[in-house]
Amino acid sequence: MDREALGLVFAVTHFHKYLFGRKFKLVTDNKPIRYIFSPDKNLPVYTRDRLKRYACTMQAYDYERVHRKAELLAPADALSRLPCNAQVHEIYFDSMYEELPGSAEDIAAETKKDLLLSKIKDNTQSLWPHQIESPDVKYYHTLRAQLSTDKEFLLFNNAVVIPTSLRAKVLKILHLAHPGIVRTKLLARNKVWWPNMSRDIGDMCKSCTSCSKVNTSPLKYLTVPWPRSKFPFERVHIDLFHFKTRVFLIIGDAFRKWLHVQLIPNTTAQTVICELSHIFAIWGYPFKLVADNGPHFATPEFLGFCTKYNILRCPIATYSPESNGFAEKSVSTAKKAMEGILRQCGVGSPNFLVCIAGVFKKVHAYQLSHAPL
Repeated sequence: MDREALGLVFAVTHFHKYLFGRKFKLVTDNKPIRYIFSPDKNLPVYTRDRLKRYACTMQAYDYERVHRKAELLAPADALSRLPCNAQVHEIYFDSMYEELPGSAEDIAAETKKDLLLSKIKDNTQSLWPHQIESPDVKYYHTLRAQLSTDKEFLLFNNAVVIPTSLRAKVLKILHLAHPGIVRTKLLARNKVWWPNMSRDIGDMCKSCTSCSKVNTSPLKYLTVPWPRSKFPFERVHIDLFHFKTRVFLIIGDAFRKWLHVQLIPNTTAQTVICELSHIFAIWGYPFKLVADNGPHFATPEFLGFCTKYNILRCPIATYSPESNGFAEKSVSTAKKAMEGILRQCGVGSPNFLVCIAGVFKKVHAYQLSHAPL
């Protein structure tokens, strides 16, 4: 009873995308199940808990229960009981062999010539020996529950086991359209199988010249950390970030881990230079200034500002924001602090900027009091 119920639940949940929200007919040849899964009747009092859970799962669907005799339910029993006279087994596998990569006759002929597969096929059809010495045969012995035979083929589940002499040809046919590693494995697993097939497909796709030209992967490079700063303002990291439609300029000292966040009206180079001039006039000019290659940091005006005050401009590598990692981490820290402030006052509140300034003044004072000299 539990297996009959589980079969119906599995079938309905497997086709959930097609059945959910639509009315359909649920045909079964089990009479007790029709009372348990009846949408218009209550569950029997002494129903087992497992069946109750199955019934609860089926309540999410709109279906009509239909009972049909076993001899009239041929499609569902085609691969188990074969109630009709037609050779359903032969028709099913013949259609599968027509889709094999290569000729089915060639695979059958090479299977006969392959000594290992011939031995495995004989063992599958009869009985496996108790003692096995060959490691290759032992590998197939561990998978004997999934092996079967049909005609002249050795099957692994529903896939044909390809002999060694044809594996290179099958790989070439599967990769004819250069679909990639994942797609090639998906195509292969539906039709063919052999030991370590996934590894062979991966090696073939990686060695394919055409695929290597199209599927370019980013180069792996060794990250080199910045040298440790020896005194305050030896190296300063700067960056711009947006928070709640507003633009902020963040400055961080690599020696003291000191941060300064300043609200700016826009991201032009003139605005950035003006704000940096005010901040550096209070704290002093740095020796090195690390910034990304944004348009506001790469203009002639900004480069002239650095030259005027003997500041070494240190650009980071292109498309490598981790080179300015200290500034990126500082942006994350500043945004978390601002999110906490928003719990007390909204963005549109006039006290928002006052709270921002007050919080960061406290942070600056704490960092300065605890900064090593």
